[in-house]
Amino acid sequence: MTAIPTQGARMYQVQQLKIRLPADIKTFIELQADKNGSSLNSEVICALRERMERTTPARQSHSSCQRTAEQAFP
Repeated sequence: MTAIPTQGARMYQVQQLKIRLPADIKTFIELQADKNGSSLNSEVICALRERMERTTPARQSHSSCQRTAEQAFP
């Protein structure tokens, strides 16, 4: 686990996770990353955070995902 500085000098813990994706999902994430000028990693994080927010109503929005889900995945 690695501590990563974020905006406002906050720190959060990062863990690496290797996953296998179906080719169509990987292609979709690559296209979205290219369209949004972001990395594959940030697209996956944004999608997962959006899912967390939809399934946990009391959860606050996280600043690492600047755009809304509609912008990331129209």
